[in-house]
Amino acid sequence: MPPAVIDLAAELSSVRQARSWVARALEGQTEEQTDAAVLLTSELVTNALLYAVGPIRLTLVITPRHIRIEVCDSSPVVPLPKAYDSEALTGRGLDLVEALSDAWGVERQDNGKAVWFEIGASLSGDQRPDPESVPDVQGDDSPDSAGLVEVRILGLPPQAYLDSEQHNDALMREFALISRDDRTSTLPRQLLELVAEIELFFGAQVSASRAQIAAAVARGDRAVDLHIRMHPKNRGYVERSVALLREADRYCREGDLLTLAASEDILRFRDWYLGQVLAQLDGSPPSPWPYG
Repeated sequence: MPPAVIDLAAELSSVRQARSWVARALEGQTEEQTDAAVLLTSELVTNALLYAVGPIRLTLVITPRHIRIEVCDSSPVVPLPKAYDSEALTGRGLDLVEALSDAWGVERQDNGKAVWFEIGASLSGDQRPDPESVPDVQGDDSPDSAGLVEVRILGLPPQAYLDSEQHNDALMREFALISRDDRTSTLPRQLLELVAEIELFFGAQVSASRAQIAAAVARGDRAVDLHIRMHPKNRGYVERSVALLREADRYCREGDLLTLAASEDILRFRDWYLGQVLAQLDGSPPSPWPYG
């Protein structure tokens, strides 16, 4: 059977459209397979809406051996399972993919990536992305690599990083849902646009940081040194992210959002982390995590 393809707009209604399309395409398959495929498609399309820019392409292939679905988007950031705590309201999408699929993975593309899963497959080896071997899309041979600064984040506590990322993910999810429903103020829309720009500029660095943190958590390390590469010309995006995240915190404190305001520990970590990035882009030496 030839692949079935549908292009989805970057709007919240596309999640429902994707679910219905997959359910219709899998008529005749087992109920268990169809339910799993619909659920996992919903998760991957939602992630693509939250973190990518532009349309999404959904491809479905049915063979005698398996059902394969892939979701293509424009973001270069490689998704990795996140070790969030049990009360987190976000970050479990890839846990579902791991639990309900027989294989899954990520493929780099010229204009982004494709995240795929297979149901009914029986493949040898682990098909999941290796957190320690995530490729850097802006490597040493890239024409854009000239002038990059190596930013060293020393003594970073993995749990503080995860707590901060968990809170940021919850914020981004809520802003994205509000934005897609066209009932947002100027600030959340600006924040979403900024995040999209940063991920396009710094996609490889974000993936590398997440991979290093995942590996540190797996080893049980209490601290890890991150090495990320950025171009000084993108300093303005980091500055804007600092300002807009602080404004987002104000929205949370005033009760305009469902997401709780960032804790003092998260604010302290975020200020230190982003402060280190800005300082080193300006030529200052790194300073390790100062709070023990």
